[in-house]
Amino acid sequence: HGYYQMIGNQDVWFNESFNLAMDLKEKAAFGEAIEMLEKLISIKPNDIDTNLLIANILTSQGKHLQALPFYERMLSICPNDPKISEDYS
Repeated sequence: HGYYQMIGNQDVWFNESFNLAMDLKEKAAFGEAIEMLEKLISIKPNDIDTNLLIANILTSQGKHLQALPFYERMLSICPNDPKISEDYS
Protein backbone atom coordinates (compact mmCIF):
# COMPACT_ATOMS: atom_id res chain seq x y z
CA HIS A 1 0.00 0.00 0.00
CA GLY A 2 2.79 2.43 0.86
CA TYR A 3 4.30 2.28 -2.65
CA TYR A 4 1.00 3.05 -4.37
CA GLN A 5 0.23 5.80 -1.88
CA MET A 6 3.62 7.37 -2.58
CA ILE A 7 2.97 7.22 -6.33
CA GLY A 8 -0.44 8.83 -5.83
CA ASN A 9 1.07 11.59 -3.71
CA GLN A 10 3.73 12.21 -6.33
CA ASP A 11 1.04 12.57 -8.98
CA VAL A 12 -0.85 15.03 -6.78
CA TRP A 13 2.36 17.00 -6.20
CA PHE A 14 3.15 16.92 -9.93
CA ASN A 15 -0.31 18.20 -10.89
CA GLU A 16 -0.27 20.92 -8.23
CA SER A 17 3.21 22.01 -9.33
CA PHE A 18 2.10 22.10 -12.97
CA ASN A 19 -0.89 24.26 -12.03
CA LEU A 20 1.42 26.57 -10.08
CA ALA A 21 3.68 26.87 -13.15
CA MET A 22 0.63 27.80 -15.25
CA ASP A 23 -0.33 30.46 -12.70
CA LEU A 24 3.23 31.82 -12.75
CA LYS A 25 3.09 32.01 -16.55
CA GLU A 26 -0.19 33.94 -16.39
CA LYS A 27 1.44 36.38 -13.95
CA ALA A 28 4.37 36.79 -16.38
CA ALA A 29 6.75 35.21 -13.85
CA PHE A 30 8.36 33.31 -16.70
CA GLY A 31 11.66 32.51 -14.99
CA GLU A 32 9.92 30.96 -12.00
CA ALA A 33 7.52 29.05 -14.25
CA ILE A 34 10.39 27.63 -16.32
CA GLU A 35 12.28 26.66 -13.17
CA MET A 36 9.22 24.76 -11.88
CA LEU A 37 8.63 23.09 -15.26
CA GLU A 38 12.26 21.98 -15.53
CA LYS A 39 11.87 20.21 -12.16
CA LEU A 40 8.72 18.51 -13.43
CA ILE A 41 10.41 17.45 -16.66
CA SER A 42 13.24 15.90 -14.64
CA ILE A 43 10.60 13.67 -13.02
CA LYS A 44 8.42 12.98 -16.08
CA PRO A 45 10.46 13.87 -19.19
CA ASN A 46 7.76 12.65 -21.59
CA ASP A 47 4.86 14.59 -20.10
CA ILE A 48 3.32 16.36 -23.08
CA ASP A 49 1.63 19.20 -21.19
CA THR A 50 4.79 20.12 -19.31
CA ASN A 51 6.94 20.08 -22.44
CA LEU A 52 4.34 22.09 -24.35
CA LEU A 53 4.04 24.74 -21.64
CA ILE A 54 7.78 25.26 -21.30
CA ALA A 55 8.17 25.37 -25.09
CA ASN A 56 5.39 27.95 -25.36
CA ILE A 57 6.89 30.13 -22.63
CA LEU A 58 10.32 30.04 -24.25
CA THR A 59 8.87 30.77 -27.68
CA SER A 60 6.83 33.70 -26.35
CA GLN A 61 10.09 35.15 -25.01
CA GLY A 62 11.77 34.78 -28.41
CA LYS A 63 13.95 31.91 -27.15
CA HIS A 64 13.19 29.66 -30.11
CA LEU A 65 16.43 27.67 -29.98
CA GLN A 66 15.89 26.87 -26.30
CA ALA A 67 12.30 25.79 -27.04
CA LEU A 68 13.32 23.50 -29.92
CA PRO A 69 14.33 20.42 -27.84
CA PHE A 70 10.97 20.49 -26.04
CA TYR A 71 9.03 20.62 -29.32
CA GLU A 72 11.21 17.85 -30.76
CA ARG A 73 10.59 15.67 -27.69
CA MET A 74 6.84 16.19 -28.03
CA LEU A 75 6.92 15.31 -31.72
CA SER A 76 8.84 12.11 -30.96
CA ILE A 77 6.22 11.13 -28.37
CA CYS A 78 3.13 12.17 -30.38
CA PRO A 79 4.21 12.55 -34.02
CA ASN A 80 0.65 12.83 -35.36
CA ASP A 81 -0.72 15.35 -32.85
CA PRO A 82 -1.83 18.37 -34.92
CA LYS A 83 -1.64 20.76 -31.94
CA ILE A 84 2.04 19.99 -31.44
CA SER A 85 2.80 20.25 -35.14
CA GLU A 86 0.97 23.58 -35.28
CA ASP A 87 2.83 25.00 -32.28
CA TYR A 88 6.15 23.75 -33.62
CA SER A 89 5.83 25.41 -37.02
